[in-house]
Formats: sequence, C-alpha cells, structure tokens
Amino acid sequence: MSPVFPFRLCFLLFDGYSNMVLASAIEPLRAANNLSGKAQFSWRLVTMDAAPAVSSSGLSLLPDGTLAKIDDFDALVVVAGYRVREYANRRVLGAIRRATRGVTLLAGHDTGAWILAEAGLLDGYQATLHWMEQTSFQEEFPQVEMMPRLYVQDGNRVTTGTAEGTMAFSLDLISQRGGEALSLDVRNMFDDVMRGDMVEPAETRPGTFAGPLGRAVLLMHQNMENPLSIPQVARQSAMSQRTLERMFQHLLGTSAGDYYRNLRLARAQFLASTGALRLAEIAIRTGFSSAATLARAFQRQYGMSLGEARKLTNRPKAPSQGGRTGRDVMAPPIFRPEV
Repeated sequence: MSPVFPFRLCFLLFDGYSNMVLASAIEPLRAANNLSGKAQFSWRLVTMDAAPAVSSSGLSLLPDGTLAKIDDFDALVVVAGYRVREYANRRVLGAIRRATRGVTLLAGHDTGAWILAEAGLLDGYQATLHWMEQTSFQEEFPQVEMMPRLYVQDGNRVTTGTAEGTMAFSLDLISQRGGEALSLDVRNMFDDVMRGDMVEPAETRPGTFAGPLGRAVLLMHQNMENPLSIPQVARQSAMSQRTLERMFQHLLGTSAGDYYRNLRLARAQFLASTGALRLAEIAIRTGFSSAATLARAFQRQYGMSLGEARKLTNRPKAPSQGGRTGRDVMAPPIFRPEV
C-alpha cells in the first residue's frame, strides 16, 4: 500500500530544548520535500500553552499553537532538554496521553523519552535519550529497557538522544516514506554534518576522535563513578602512558588527568542542575571521595560553588509550558554536549 502524503508531524517543545536537535529533525524533512518536488512531510510546532518555547541557548520560538488545539497529525514528537523533570507533571502527562490516541508514530528527542516514560508510554519498550541522563533514566524507569544507541525504534515508539541520532532517524523516516534514493540525496546535502559515520553506534563514539584517543575518551566517559587511573586508561587504550599524554597535549591542549577531572566536574554540574540529587550522591556518581572534595574541585575549576552554579542554571525564564513566570531565559549549564 502506497504511503499517504504528507506525513504530518506535531513537535511538542519544552523550554530548554536543543536547537540542534530540532533542526536535525526538521531540516532533512524540508530537504526531502524540496528534492522530491512534493510535500512528503508537514509539521507543526506546539507548546502546552502557545507561549514561545525558549531553547537551551536562550532563543525563543513562536509555536503554531497548543497541543490541545491541534489534533490532525500522524506523529507526536516530544522534544525536551534541560530540567525535563519539571515538565513531567500531571497536566502535561495527561495531555500527551490524550494526544497519542490514534497516532501512527510516537517519538521523544533528546530527553523527550523521560516525559514519555513518566506518562507510561514506554513501558515494556526499548528506548534511549541523551547520554548524560541514561543512568538516572535506568534507575527511574526499570520497566523501560535503555539502549545506548543513536536512536531506538521499537514498534511505533522512536527515541533519540542527540542531534546526530535525531538526524539519523529523520533520514530513515525519509527512506521509509519516500524511498532510499531520496534519503541518500538528502544525506548528501548534510554530509558535512554527518561525516559519513552515522551508522556507528553511539556507545562507541561519545566524542569526535577515532583510534587510540577515541578509545581513551570513551573509557573516561564510561568510568566516571569509579575513575580509572591514567596508566589504566593508557593500557586499555593500547598505548603507553607517555603516548597518551602526548596525544592529549597535542590534540586537546591539556593533560589526560585534567581532561578526565574536568569531564567528571561537568557531569557533576549537570547532575546538580537537575535538582534531583544531594551533593553527596553527586560526588559518588562522579568519582569524588566526598562531597567536600567535589565542592573544592568545582570551586577551583569554575570559581563558584555547585550551589551557585545550580542557581544560575535555574534562573527564572520566560513564561511557557504551564504558567511559570519571570522574564529572564534559563541560563544553560556550564557544559552539556548536544551531539
């Protein structure tokens, strides 16, 4: 049976969403329409209350309306980023459950899977989301099988964790709806973004480096709670410690130890920004011997306490998503990779 055109998508945006993720979802669809000469896809952007959605970088996007007022769509796509726990309230979850009735596809981008899981819409499914939230997600939703991949499609549920994974899914959706040739043409338009390696699983590519340095960075990402020694990192990356240090200095301008420590501090700052964990728990999850040790290291690195960083991240923002007040946009955390 031939697909019906256009395939209609409704993107539900929450403050703190990533512009990169949203663009990676929509731009390939736009390109497919242009290259094919017909409306393969259509989309609308909505919020819960029709107020502008404020991205992680502070840009405001005027939506097409509210989720409650738009019901003629085939796919509901939830796009969330920072502070996702705030938005998983009874009102939002109820509205999403109602909106999913009869949809062909239900998707969550970046941390959108968290909201879908809170709504009970991922129970028994495989899913993924932004890698910084995967451990917390597994603890919070044991009924959902976490898969560290670029994107996961399980039945009519699709979840992605990064801009790269989102683009990979959009290209596959184009292939399903418009054919492999069209998908390839669109892919070639974004070749500078994709670098031809989108098929690699996310767990093997947390950074942009390949070879021994890439393996070393991967090991650091995988071992934050129980950090490896630098000699262990070198040995498991199949090189000498001297070679490892030389590569870090040459390519990253820092020592391997400093890079590893800063990675853990960035993780600590992100965990603090969620407001879900006490300082002692954050210290455990980032491999510091105590909350005091973490606090001293963070103060030295960033010139502020973790508490001050949390307040900066949680500044009031423009009213959106259900009656929050304040005119200042949310300041993004110190570090959180988008791709």
